[in-house]
Amino acid sequence: LSDSLTRASRALFAAATAREGRYSDFFVKQTRSIYPGGNMHDNVAFAAGWLFRATGEAAYLDAAAAAFARGTALERKVEVVANWDSFFAPAAALMINLAHRGQAAVPGLAAYEDYFQAK
Repeated sequence: LSDSLTRASRALFAAATAREGRYSDFFVKQTRSIYPGGNMHDNVAFAAGWLFRATGEAAYLDAAAAAFARGTALERKVEVVANWDSFFAPAAALMINLAHRGQAAVPGLAAYEDYFQAK
């Protein structure tokens, strides 16, 4: 079962990252007015981070780190809770975990580490 889920996750990740942009950019008529979305880097970082944890493949860790860094560079503030338009907090928690295991060095992660350590 785990091999089947991993294969499906890889395929879904590949399909989701085949094009740059937001979901609402591709389905404009259906989504633009009700679900514009900010960017997809938070979702890519979270998915790639978990695929790295599941497979150990460095390409997923690289994708997670790059997506997280690109996304946090676009954000105006540190998001500390998940919401309909931002999944950066859960992605940050995963990336912090990987960093503390010595598996990731991620630009943009320091702001989250500072916030979580201060609490």
